[in-house]
Amino acid sequence: MPMSFIIFLAISPQEREPRTLQYGDQSLDACLEFLTNLAGNGWQLIHIELVDNGRHTQLPIEAFDGLPMKSPLR
Repeated sequence: MPMSFIIFLAISPQEREPRTLQYGDQSLDACLEFLTNLAGNGWQLIHIELVDNGRHTQLPIEAFDGLPMKSPLR
């Protein structure tokens, strides 16, 4: 099964400097849920890209507001 992964620029609640991070999972839903959980825990998301088969797609930051996404996606 192919992996989905995201590359994102974010600032943690304990730091002031943005960091580039990545997260991968076999489920796109899990990747999106991971990001919304970060936002819910005080992380400031600055830039998000979904990487799929070598293609990068920028995702809207405002979609990750800390509220669970699993129910709306199904």
